[in-house]
Amino acid sequence: MENIAYCDPADLAKTAGNPVALQKVINKVNPEDIPGLSSYDEVEQKLQEHLTAYKAAVEKLNLYPSDKKKMLSLPFFLAKRKEKPEIRNGQSYMDLFEELTGMKYFADKTMQHDLEEKITEFDYEKYLNPELLKNVDTSSDSFKDSIRALNYISKTQYEALQYNKQQFSKLQSVLSGLSQSEQRALIHMIKNKRSGDDDQLLDDILDEEPLRELAELSEQANYELKNRYRHDK
Repeated sequence: MENIAYCDPADLAKTAGNPVALQKVINKVNPEDIPGLSSYDEVEQKLQEHLTAYKAAVEKLNLYPSDKKKMLSLPFFLAKRKEKPEIRNGQSYMDLFEELTGMKYFADKTMQHDLEEKITEFDYEKYLNPELLKNVDTSSDSFKDSIRALNYISKTQYEALQYNKQQFSKLQSVLSGLSQSEQRALIHMIKNKRSGDDDQLLDDILDEEPLRELAELSEQANYELKNRYRHDK
């Protein structure tokens, strides 16, 4: 629908508000017809120019001060981005997500809950070699802590998909200011960096995401314990 801004006003007038005719006019817009911007600096420059022109147009209107303030603040309310955006069908982000993660974004669409199991302190025998457990005190707190750590660092396909969605959502704010060719170049750079070992250990050490996730899990577990109904369920 945003392509309506690039339609010929004369063609729009001929539609007379007919939604079908309007959609046909919008469909005529080709990606090549949409003017692009060469850099983020140019985006900022164009934004400032449009805001200045908009302010000048509002100043010419005979409005009360309160109404003028509302009109001047309108562009900022319209530009407010959604927190943690989600990909929609038809967006170019879909291909970028699948290229970066190797997963289908809507692979969990029909899943009610995660059916894949992970190692726990109650069924670790199914995951660990019995020979490795002969000389280990499986009732010790240190062993149980090790099992909990394994449970945390291992992810089911469903959990991995949700994690990738969260990470890609953070990346979207950066991608939104880039052209499609620049977006793909950034994705390739990220993939190449992942394939190498340069500074990977340092990145893992400095990454605060695991600590944040553990804090969120701990907070959720404490909430569940306080609410007996949810805990028993």
